[in-house]
Amino acid sequence: MHHALHLTVGLAIVALAPRAFAHGAYPAVRQIVADPKDDSRLFARATYGLLTSTDHGKSWRWACSAAAGYGPTENPILAVGASGAPLMGTFDGLLASPDGACTWSKPTPALDRTVTGLAVSGDRVVVLMSTGGAGGAFASELWLSSDGGTSFGALGAPLDPSTLFTGVGVSASDPARLYLTGQKGAKAVLHRSVSSGKTWDPAVELPTTPGASPQVAAVDPGNPDVVYVRAGFAKTSGSEGVVLASKDGGATFTEVLKQKAPLLGFTLSPDGERAFAAFGDPRGGVALDGAALGLYSAKTSDDAFSKVRGRSTACVSYVGSELWACTSQTGDGFEIGRSTDGGATFEKVMELSALSGPLDCSVESTVGTTCTAEDRDDLCKDTGNCPPPETDADDGGCGCRSASGSGRAGLSLGGLFAALLLARRRPR
Repeated sequence: MHHALHLTVGLAIVALAPRAFAHGAYPAVRQIVADPKDDSRLFARATYGLLTSTDHGKSWRWACSAAAGYGPTENPILAVGASGAPLMGTFDGLLASPDGACTWSKPTPALDRTVTGLAVSGDRVVVLMSTGGAGGAFASELWLSSDGGTSFGALGAPLDPSTLFTGVGVSASDPARLYLTGQKGAKAVLHRSVSSGKTWDPAVELPTTPGASPQVAAVDPGNPDVVYVRAGFAKTSGSEGVVLASKDGGATFTEVLKQKAPLLGFTLSPDGERAFAAFGDPRGGVALDGAALGLYSAKTSDDAFSKVRGRSTACVSYVGSELWACTSQTGDGFEIGRSTDGGATFEKVMELSALSGPLDCSVESTVGTTCTAEDRDDLCKDTGNCPPPETDADDGGCGCRSASGSGRAGLSLGGLFAALLLARRRPR
């Protein structure tokens, strides 16, 4: 699959020469999560596979995305339950890996419909599934795990069949409080429950552009009445990202941030005092305002957002007391960064060429039976992390076969920069 890369000045699109990436998408990290009970254990969802670290990001190992149930152009939801098992919400349902990303399977009972929301709070994991049903109605369900994602039971009353539900939020301070976002026709709506889903308050229409796809972005960890919603468009004709805030339990919302770029990440600080919104370039051919890209921050007491980082940022999350972000190899020189000064500066955590190797899994595991030598070749091509042709394919680098052995030309990081530079020089 070919994707056109874009550089933008204002809203003018500068189209780069199409380049084929081995995994079908521009190589990038899209989400970072930590084990809630051990922040030295990290998981990062990337277009080229799932990355894992057991030493707080000092080293990273890789497994192909297919083992975790997603493709390079998909954006599934990654989370980690209190049991330490990573969870992946995909088009085909929920997958869990009790052995740390080697073996993936559906929980009991199998949740095998499209997952549109996944939220973790303590031992609780709430899964939202919403798909098209008969007669134009939508079939939506909530499921709850009280054991960190090992087993699930149905949660709450039936959900409105006229709404496609797109996100779920849970409160850490009030277990009975749930929020759902959805699309009812062209309207973006929010539903609230104060009874663990047994009953739902009437839907509140959100103040967004018709057709915007809303998602619960965050619920204040100490105040269940403070909730943030993210929404927006990402189309070839233009993109827009919006943050909405409610301080009254979802009864009313105020637009607190809008930029002409995709809103790709949002998080609150562990104490709930600061909010961060990440606007990035998904490299998928969308029109955006290059000046809008970056990381924005505000005190939740006033929601007065200002830009603290001026480069494309594809995700943002807290790992312990540190703010972590999906950065850009081409713009920053590394793919994952962390900040100890509120996002003003980021230091390198992981760069594309520094993957330690494939995840060490048994041949009987999902990774062992799914990830192929061709997948490893594709990883080498996309990251430039290949052993020299004269070395053994199983030694060094990311464990890929050499370019000469596979008949493929490996893409070096320098080659990627060169391709981008040449593309920028092409006449428009």
